[in-house]
Amino acid sequence: MLNTLVESDEANGCFDSVLIELKELISSNKKPMSWRKLASFVPLEKSQSDYTESGESLNDRQYKQLKDWRNGKNLPSFLRLEKFINAIFASHGNYDSLTILMYFRISRGIDTKIQECFEQTHNEKTIPIFKTVIAQYPSYFEHYTDKLNKAAT
Repeated sequence: MLNTLVESDEANGCFDSVLIELKELISSNKKPMSWRKLASFVPLEKSQSDYTESGESLNDRQYKQLKDWRNGKNLPSFLRLEKFINAIFASHGNYDSLTILMYFRISRGIDTKIQECFEQTHNEKTIPIFKTVIAQYPSYFEHYTDKLNKAAT
């Protein structure tokens, strides 16, 4: 997730990075998952009749919602996110939904912190600075894992 955030030109934030990784996880070599297909698992809170009155199809509404999530807008509640993940995994395999949910929660925290720092500084360099720091996470993790292992022996 962090690697995708740092290295992908496609990622709009940490939450989007998890969506990108989720899409890759459930894609197959023969048939990659499209964003529109992934959107078909988005649970919507309005009834089907609400969409037919507006003339917008259910799939279009789901796709628009997923697009908002990717852009950090109208992010789902944790319950709605859990419904989304469970619907995907019910159709695409028995993955560990709790782990994916934790990644989404962590990603929202990181995005929130980045946004708070940006709002305080109004400096365009805030996001690249965070990406530089986040890119160092594997080194930090390795350092502290080694330190913990040495302390245990």
